[in-house]
Amino acid sequence: MIRKTVVPGRDQAWWIALAVPATLPFSNIATYVMGISAIGGMIIAVRNWREILTSSATRCLFLLFLCIWLPMIIALMDAVETAHSLKSTLTYLHFLPATLFLFWVIRDAEGSRRIQIWLTLLLALWSIDALFQYLAGFNLLGFPHDEKRVTGVFYPSHTLGIVLAAFAPLYFATIQTSIRDYGIAWLLVPLLIAAILLAGNRSAIPMLGIALLYAAWRLKYEVNRVSRHALAVKILIGFILIAAVAAGSHNHLQRFSINKFEKSMHPRVEMWRSAYEIWKDNWLNGIGVRGYRYVLPDYVSQGAGNRKIVSKKTGLGQTHPHLMLAEIGVETGVIGITGFILFWFVLIQYVRYLSPALLWGLMPCVVTLAVIMLPLNVHKAFYGNFYSIIIWWVIAVMLAATVPERLTNSGTSQ
Repeated sequence: MIRKTVVPGRDQAWWIALAVPATLPFSNIATYVMGISAIGGMIIAVRNWREILTSSATRCLFLLFLCIWLPMIIALMDAVETAHSLKSTLTYLHFLPATLFLFWVIRDAEGSRRIQIWLTLLLALWSIDALFQYLAGFNLLGFPHDEKRVTGVFYPSHTLGIVLAAFAPLYFATIQTSIRDYGIAWLLVPLLIAAILLAGNRSAIPMLGIALLYAAWRLKYEVNRVSRHALAVKILIGFILIAAVAAGSHNHLQRFSINKFEKSMHPRVEMWRSAYEIWKDNWLNGIGVRGYRYVLPDYVSQGAGNRKIVSKKTGLGQTHPHLMLAEIGVETGVIGITGFILFWFVLIQYVRYLSPALLWGLMPCVVTLAVIMLPLNVHKAFYGNFYSIIIWWVIAVMLAATVPERLTNSGTSQ
C-alpha cells in the first residue's frame, strides 16, 4: 500500500503539497512554500484558464474563497487600523492561487488518498518525536523538554497539540481504511492521543473529542469486516497505553485540572465580553481584519485581570479574542458571519451531489475542516497566517479528489 503512494513521473509534483504540513513547525518556511505555490497557481491559471473555468472543483474553490475574502474587503471601509487590515487582506489573497496549485498537483482521488497517507505517517512521526522528548528530555532534533508541556518539533511554540488535534479526523480515518492491515498500525491511534495529552493544549481536547466521535461512527462499518473480539482487544490495549502515559505524566495533565481551567477562563471571558462590546459598536462589517488588538484596550474592564490581556509594553491587546466566532464577528461583522455560513452552504451543496463512494472518501477531509473551523475554537486566529495555511491545504486535498482526470491531464500535456 505504501509503495503505491509513490508514483513515478509527473505525479512526483504532489510532493510540494506534502511540504506544506511538513514545514508547519517552521512557520516561516510554510509561508514561503505557500507563496511559491501561489506563483505556480497563477501560472496554471494563465495556461489552463479554459479548463479551470469549466471545472466544478475550481468554481467551488472560487466561491469558498470569496465567502471568506469578500467580508475582509468590506471590513476595510471601517477598519480601525487600515494599514494592518489592508496588508492582511491583500496577503490573504495568495491563498486562492496557492490552493489552486496544490489541488492541481495532487490531481485526483488517488493523489488525494496518497497525500492523506503520507500526512498520517508525518503526524505519527511527530507523535513519536513528542513521546521521545517526554521520555528522554529532548526530541529527535535536540529540542529540550520544558518539564511542563511537550513541544516536539514545534519548539519553542506550544502548537503541537492543536495541529495534531486539527488533523485527527483525517488521521484516524486513514488508519482505519488505508493502513489498517499493516500489523500493529492501529497503535498509531493511542500514540496520537497520548501526544496531544502531553502537549497540554486544553483547546485541543474538544477537537480531539469530535475526531474520536467521528472515528467511532466509522468503526460501525468496520465491525462487520473484522473480528469484534479483535477490535475490542485493540481498543482495550489502546486505552491501557493512554492510561499508562497519563499516570506517568501528572505534571503535564495538571493543565487539564479544574483549577487550571478556571484560571485560564478568567482572561478569556473578559476578552469575549470585550469582543461583544466591540461587535455591538461595529456590528455590520466589523473593525477590519487583525484590528482587535488595537481597540481591545479601550474596552477592557478595570481590575479584570487585564495584565494578560493588554501588554504594558506595547499598549496593545491580544491579537484575537480566542473564540473563532467572536473573531469573525468583531473583525468582519455580520457580513463576515454570513460569509462563514455561506462557506459551509457552498461546500455542503458541492459534496452532496457526489457519488456515495467519492463522498465516503472525502468525509475525513470534510470533518477535519469542520473541526478546524469549529466556531467555538479558542486557540489560533481564524484570519491568521498559520491557521489559514492549514485550512486551505485541507480544502486543496479535499477538492483534489473531485478533479476530473482529464482536467489535470490537459494541464500537464502543455
